[in-house]
Amino acid sequence: MTKKILFFCLMTMSLAAQNIDNQLRLSAAVDYQFAKKWKVETQYRYGLDHDFGAFQSSVIQTGITYKLTKKWDIEAGYRFATAFDHDNHRLFASVKFEHKFKKQYSISARIRYQWTTQQFDADFMANFKAPSQYLRERIAFEYNVPKSKWSFNVGPEFFIRLDKSPIAYHRIRYYAGAKYDLKYGQAIGITYFFEDRYKATQDDRSVWNVNYSLSLDTLLKKLKKGKDKEKKTKKEKAD
Repeated sequence: MTKKILFFCLMTMSLAAQNIDNQLRLSAAVDYQFAKKWKVETQYRYGLDHDFGAFQSSVIQTGITYKLTKKWDIEAGYRFATAFDHDNHRLFASVKFEHKFKKQYSISARIRYQWTTQQFDADFMANFKAPSQYLRERIAFEYNVPKSKWSFNVGPEFFIRLDKSPIAYHRIRYYAGAKYDLKYGQAIGITYFFEDRYKATQDDRSVWNVNYSLSLDTLLKKLKKGKDKEKKTKKEKAD
């Protein structure tokens, strides 16, 4: 019994000593479906860290998605991030899957490979800092509230580091989020994730993300539909 109490005390002290950085992200995204199976998206994000008290980074990301089938997509993109002490360039490619059932439920998965460097310079990457490479695996469960514009999602995301030997699990994120659909292809949402890092020397992260999104093609279709309806009404009155 004494050993169990001692073990519990040691575990409690270890957790209490662990540092957690509270962060906030504000993001906005616009996407446009320019063909039946093709879509582009651009996103901007502003981040704060050190318990919301300091600038972390400013990020802009753009990507293109191709719909293979009703359930499968592939995606490729580029991300640029700037902070006070360094910049980052990231290239990524993803395979995405989504299955909907009983109208209000869906399950989705994404596998993403990402390659990140501070400079696109061969000498820098060879002699100063090599690019980092990760494989990210995310699973999400979503619930759309019937007769409502609300939806909720939860799920984990696993990070596997590829540029170190041996290849190993690096960290995991636990997500929970909510989204509210507005008019004309707009939506607002909030997401929270806790990032559990494998190395005890690295801080875990507690991150809030407040986001806004706009589907540009949906907006244009709605505006066109409204104009056509207005023209039809005027014509009927004239007749």
